[in-house]
Amino acid sequence: MQVLYVDVYFLINFSVDMLACFLTASLLHIKTDIPRLLILSFLGGASALVDIFFEDPVVALINGVCYLLFAGMIIAKELSLWRRVRFVVAFLILEMTLGGVVSFAYGLLDRYLAPFLEDSGTGENRRALILSVFILLAIGVLRLFIMMLSDGTRVKVARMKAGIGDRSIEFDALVDSGNLVKDPMSMAPVVFLKPSLAEKLFPKELLSLEDVDKLDHVHKRRIRLIPVTRGEETHVAIGMVPDEASLPDEGGSIRITLAIDKEEGTYGGYLALMPSSVLE
Repeated sequence: MQVLYVDVYFLINFSVDMLACFLTASLLHIKTDIPRLLILSFLGGASALVDIFFEDPVVALINGVCYLLFAGMIIAKELSLWRRVRFVVAFLILEMTLGGVVSFAYGLLDRYLAPFLEDSGTGENRRALILSVFILLAIGVLRLFIMMLSDGTRVKVARMKAGIGDRSIEFDALVDSGNLVKDPMSMAPVVFLKPSLAEKLFPKELLSLEDVDKLDHVHKRRIRLIPVTRGEETHVAIGMVPDEASLPDEGGSIRITLAIDKEEGTYGGYLALMPSSVLE
């Protein structure tokens, strides 16, 4: 008769999902938090128990798809659809890799370490010791892996907060050293926003360029016409000076001008492009 320890099985899957979510979010520069990671890990552990109790391929498929969809929705509050899809795909690959490594390493340890632990008690105790040894090794390797990644990727994406009037948003921006556009009036660096992000901050009259005269005097003074050269072509982008702008992770306010980029696509999955001079 096969014995399954539900609490241990849940805890193992909870831990693997937690590691997979955290590493995937770090690799893709997705801003998440501990409550979201805990929710996804709990759902992952519960999903694993559902697969065990039903033992039905159809149920397992539906269960897995639903969990991945929830993971894509829960991982972050403000995120484009393309970056959510990238997270789901990367999370699935990383979780399968971690699961395979755990199973393979556990099998090796059980095979070669078991003879030295025969006197440690029951079979369950022996396997618990083997699993504990592997978890300690895995934690050390993962910490080294995260340290290596953090040094090479931390300056490529920045968290920004901006406010205009009674509207305020917080978003991730791709940092680009090639963005040298300046506000011609103040010479402040220009941060470009895609329309889907700009509409959460800019007055609707400015977005559509209709009824601009209805804007109050304060907003009119903040409007900017910014020349942007791409290749041999130059066009004018509509922008605005925010009432406030800051980098929450760095601390302190910054002086920038926000402009709307109506070109199709995104900046590598991000909805904002920040000059590297803002960080410097």
